[in-house]
Amino acid sequence: MIARFKMAGLHLLASILVVGLFLSIVYFIWYPYPYYIFHSTISATQLVVIVDLVLGPLLTFVVFNTVKPVKELKRDLAIIICIQISALLWGVHITHSVRPLFAVYFNGEIHSVTAVSFDESGFDKSIRTPGIFEHPQLVYIEPMENDQYRTSILTQLKGEEIGIVLQTKRYKEVGSYKQDMVSRSLSESQLKSNARVNEKLQIFLSSKGMTLADILLYPVYAGPYRGIVIVEKDSMRVIDVLDAYISNTSEYY
Repeated sequence: MIARFKMAGLHLLASILVVGLFLSIVYFIWYPYPYYIFHSTISATQLVVIVDLVLGPLLTFVVFNTVKPVKELKRDLAIIICIQISALLWGVHITHSVRPLFAVYFNGEIHSVTAVSFDESGFDKSIRTPGIFEHPQLVYIEPMENDQYRTSILTQLKGEEIGIVLQTKRYKEVGSYKQDMVSRSLSESQLKSNARVNEKLQIFLSSKGMTLADILLYPVYAGPYRGIVIVEKDSMRVIDVLDAYISNTSEYY
């Protein structure tokens, strides 16, 4: 019995290290805060944790028996490890394939574009795609004339063109367009018009020791998620999200 506890404990320790590394990559690199708020990874990470951290060591405790022939014991442990590796690889594949690559600014809004939606055709090579160990990147899409916008919408409806925020050929570095982004941030009056938004904003500002002049705020769209993303004005980095929503009135009709 002592041998079982010892082996299961060693297996648990090894599993904690592996799962800890996986979760660190997921939540600190692929989905850094606040991206994991609007891109849920719970289903994938839960399976990895359950199989690798709970089921694996538990099965080791059940099957480990020093009375067993060594060959049979090795086979049983190998099967358990294969199950754990399979669950881990599945979790890595799922979380990596749907991770956010770009936070795309367009027309006063931020849209999160995932790896599975990313289209490299026509992509401006001067903008580097985030590598496997890099955070999502904020990029800019230039405004469109009303007629041009309507034409684009019609071609999308016909299935001849993908959505504007997915058209990577339009992506630009934010540096040259910062003033436009500043001018299109949600205004103080817009923010104060919604009690829930204003309350959450005041809590954020108080906790960070910041003022409204330090940040830019935009509606964010990430799949079904709707909220208000906070961009630090100096660094132009996405730093937080308010779990509340205000539409930023479009100039297109």
